[in-house]
Amino acid sequence: MVRRTRKSSCAVWIAAVLVAVCLVAGQAMAADPVVKWRCQAGIALSSPTFTESVVRVANQIKAETNGRLVIETFPAGALIPNEEIFPAVKRGMLEMGFAVPAYWKSDIPVATVCALPYAFKEYWEVMYFYKKLGFEKMLSDEVAKHNVLYWTDHALPVEIVTKTPIRTLADLKGKKIRTYGQFAKFFNEIGAQPVSASGPEIYTGLATGVFEGAHWAGAVGANSLALYEVCKNHMKPSISLGTEEGFFINKKAFDKLPKDVQKIVKDILDNQFWIRTIEYAYHEEEVLGKVVEKQGVKVITLPAEDQKKMAQAAVKIWDETAKGGPNNAKAIEMLKKYLKEVGRL
Repeated sequence: MVRRTRKSSCAVWIAAVLVAVCLVAGQAMAADPVVKWRCQAGIALSSPTFTESVVRVANQIKAETNGRLVIETFPAGALIPNEEIFPAVKRGMLEMGFAVPAYWKSDIPVATVCALPYAFKEYWEVMYFYKKLGFEKMLSDEVAKHNVLYWTDHALPVEIVTKTPIRTLADLKGKKIRTYGQFAKFFNEIGAQPVSASGPEIYTGLATGVFEGAHWAGAVGANSLALYEVCKNHMKPSISLGTEEGFFINKKAFDKLPKDVQKIVKDILDNQFWIRTIEYAYHEEEVLGKVVEKQGVKVITLPAEDQKKMAQAAVKIWDETAKGGPNNAKAIEMLKKYLKEVGRL
């Protein structure tokens, strides 16, 4: 009888423990339900950045939150037109978006400073300006006025590919170059003719002679559109090294997350800038090396005296950008001071 009693007591104790564990697990699951967000990007599914930025961040957040926050990702135009991404995040129609803040310069005036012509030459210079000198905080603070949080994704170059070699600024005179925004003003200043065309139209425009050169970011972007099939010349230095896309998050949606999940999201997006920028710099060198070797592309660097002329032309664009608002003026002043300190102005 004693042995049976002990066995019965042991069984009851084990059962009680199992019930308690199940109750605790059930309470934990009830306390932290799965949150689902939607994120539309302003870039195509075929873009390397869609996979290496948007999808990567979503996957990392899902993994590090143990599936408590699941972000469904959509490419350009999948849910709404690209120009509606920021307004949709503001209104809460989308919890998250990935797009170029300068598209909404009336709401975010300082965003026009993100990709100035001929400002930075090295990736570390962009990193220092954003993170140490505080430009990203200026940008994030303007976005925050709309109850939206913002994180910059990465730095990238803007470089020209052309059908005929451009060895001096004189070779650019009168050439039609596909470009946009502030870069159009810059090309006017240095004597080229800016032409507007969407991404899908660039290859055809070059192949048919509508324009003679174009930029789609740097080597990675040009290669993604197969531009080296029709352009065998890659011009250096970059006409711009700055940032374009970033992550927008609706603040109300963010505030509803558990505190530990908020921290995970913030840490991942903070680290993404460093990781993706270094990765992008590597891919630029990797891709350019391959197209030189396998497709016969020639990299041509403009003479130092021409680079000085381009820098002088760029400052005119910066000064015009400074008139866009008080933060613009502050950012341009900070930029000029910084470049003087490193001997560039």
